[in-house]
Amino acid sequence: MKQNTISNQPSEPIKQGNTLIAVSTVMLFILISVLLYQRFVTKPLVESHTATTYSLMDTRSNMYNAHLRLEEAIIENNSIEIESIFNPVKQMIKDLSAKGSIYEMSLNYGGSELNDQLNFLLQDIEKLTSAAKYRYKNKSTSYAGTKSDKTFDSTFNNSIQTITNIENLLKERVSKRLRHAGYILNILIIFTISLFGWNISGIYRYSRQARDTQSALADEIKNLSFHQSALNEHAIVSLTDAKGNITYANDKFEQISQYSLEELIGQNHRILKSGFHSDTFFKDMWQSIANGKVWHGEIKNKAKDGSIYWVSSTIVPQINESGKPHKYLSIRTDITHIKALEASQALLHKDSLRREKYNKTLLDSLTIGLAVCTLDGTYSYLNPALANMLGYSVEEVKGLSYWDVTPKSYAHDERLQLEQLDSTGHYGPYEKEYIHKDGHHIPVRLQGLLIEDKGEVFIWSSIEDITDIHVQQQKLQIAKDDAEKANKAKSEFLSSMSHELRTPLNAILGFGQLLENDLETPLSEDQKENVDYILSGGQHLLSLVNDVLELSAIESGKLEVSIESINLSDLMDETLVLIGPIAEKANIKLQIKSDLVLAVNADYIRLKQVLINLTSNAIKYNKPEGTVSFEWHKTDHSTLKLNITDTGIGIPADKHEKVFSAFNRLGQESSTIEGTGVGLVVTKELIEAMGGSIGFDSEEGQGTTFWIELPLTDELESV
Repeated sequence: MKQNTISNQPSEPIKQGNTLIAVSTVMLFILISVLLYQRFVTKPLVESHTATTYSLMDTRSNMYNAHLRLEEAIIENNSIEIESIFNPVKQMIKDLSAKGSIYEMSLNYGGSELNDQLNFLLQDIEKLTSAAKYRYKNKSTSYAGTKSDKTFDSTFNNSIQTITNIENLLKERVSKRLRHAGYILNILIIFTISLFGWNISGIYRYSRQARDTQSALADEIKNLSFHQSALNEHAIVSLTDAKGNITYANDKFEQISQYSLEELIGQNHRILKSGFHSDTFFKDMWQSIANGKVWHGEIKNKAKDGSIYWVSSTIVPQINESGKPHKYLSIRTDITHIKALEASQALLHKDSLRREKYNKTLLDSLTIGLAVCTLDGTYSYLNPALANMLGYSVEEVKGLSYWDVTPKSYAHDERLQLEQLDSTGHYGPYEKEYIHKDGHHIPVRLQGLLIEDKGEVFIWSSIEDITDIHVQQQKLQIAKDDAEKANKAKSEFLSSMSHELRTPLNAILGFGQLLENDLETPLSEDQKENVDYILSGGQHLLSLVNDVLELSAIESGKLEVSIESINLSDLMDETLVLIGPIAEKANIKLQIKSDLVLAVNADYIRLKQVLINLTSNAIKYNKPEGTVSFEWHKTDHSTLKLNITDTGIGIPADKHEKVFSAFNRLGQESSTIEGTGVGLVVTKELIEAMGGSIGFDSEEGQGTTFWIELPLTDELESV
């Protein structure tokens, strides 16, 4: 009997199996219900809240970036379109307002309130854009302290707070929705269990949906990782526990604080305390975030090496299930450079009244005239110097306008200056006349610029009385005219005298040569020596006369040159043939160091004259058994440079500036070397007339190099 009883009852493994099957079945249905809830309620809710939250974070970040771009543009005086920095923020708000997720989420839970908040935010951005335009126009930072600046800062803070309000409102709507969804979840579980027998085929479908949900959640995690990476690139980010001990810090936090991650983790933020802020400051901050409120403010911190840096901080509490903060997320932006500018501006403002008084005293004491007038010409300020210049007292001039002291004949000139002022912001300098109180005209020189003060535009002008300058200019013009007349008379005299001298000189030289070559009546040795003296002196005098005639032609503007392409090598050969006997007689060696054949643009006759003159000087002022070398090459700017170098006595340094002065022999007046002191002057004028240039390098006792540069035409074959 006992065995039968045992055999008729389910064995223990069977009971356990049945229990397991039952429990598994119930768990399966519960899992399916949870997945359904996840798929159709929780996931869309989380996705919508996540997307909206990140959009709000991006909006807040873009607002901070817009604020920084505006401040940097003002500080660095960069050109920027105000609309371009705030339009992205406007568009993000409009996109948020148009999202179906927000509308759907809030349809039955105060949707109009969310939309109202977004509309308020959009209106604030419009106000912020207008205030930014005025701030940029006036080049004032957020610390200037004007009414407009306060409006901008207040509007900006209101916008940030509105974003925070929207985040809190969404958070509240999500909580409500989740509670409602919980009730629905219970119903779904019971309903799913009761219909399991009829919906067994749906398990596969729900499993597939579960996989899809998991895949979507994985993608969401990737997106969250991307946003975190982007945030780390821009901002200093840290996470603390409820006591303020650091549990996470990004790379940017390490960089600016100079502490390693190992040194930061577990430490309280007090490690960065600079001692600048009072205990009350931090007490108020902690009281705010401990109550679950977002805190915004600026904090002065101290890095590991003792250096100071400023950050603009936003601290966001993370609320747990009991409604209390258990973590704090801090996002900070480095504003050290802005605070430095703020400090300098504060210092300037502190001293502004004293400087204003000093500046007025300084302006009133200047001897040059100063005036500030409106665009219609009414004087708003002028200094005593200008009033005295016009013959009025300062009080008398206050009743006059710019046009009262300006002759009507300058109407056209004034219009041109106003056009320049309108297009460039400044005018002048230009010369005109003012009408003195007694009626006579005063020559003046003016220049000025547009200035803006408290929204009004003025013209600031400086006025210089140039009466004395005009008098001096007249005297100089008279002196110039007299000098030109005298120079012309001198040139005419020299030309006339030179022509007159050439006739008897030619006779003297002619008869001297006849005497020297008379075969019928040969001269004695003493007579020959005397005739040589006559011929030598005559040739020297003729050379002087020719140089004076040449110089006279140059000074009178009668010098003419005929430019053509000249083979320099051929011209050098001709020159050396002519000058060779002179060099041989003086025991001077002539050598050419270049084989490059080049063509230059020059006057053939004049260039030969130049070469003969420079070579003759190199021979005359050389040392016994010395050399004269010729070297030429092509320059980088398409010219030919010819160097004529001697091994002679050189030119003293104190004589260099007088080398190209007429009738100056550079200390060789008492030497036995013949010369006129005119040849180099003529040479320089000839070279410049041919479009070239001339110069020299010399050291006393070491020789001299004269160089000329002429336009290059064609490079020929080298020989």
